[in-house]
Amino acid sequence: MVRKMPKTLVVPNRVVRRYAEDQNLQEAVAVRQFAELVRFLEICASTPERCAPSEALDEVWHGFIQFTREYREFCLANFGRVIDHDP
Repeated sequence: MVRKMPKTLVVPNRVVRRYAEDQNLQEAVAVRQFAELVRFLEICASTPERCAPSEALDEVWHGFIQFTREYREFCLANFGRVIDHDP
């Protein structure tokens, strides 16, 4: 079975900007980190198995899920479901 990939996987700018500010990062660095997070979430969405991120990626994920509405909308629009974060 071939899984059709979403047209766009864009994290809202305000989420990335806030994460960059909170982590004292240049916005370009935060953008790259969120790109890695999106790739990770794509993997999570494609498997029933539990996915475990690296510590660095987990920090980015936490930054995103703090924006609960945006995170939920992003997941639903791109994966058809919310990718839950398990500790």
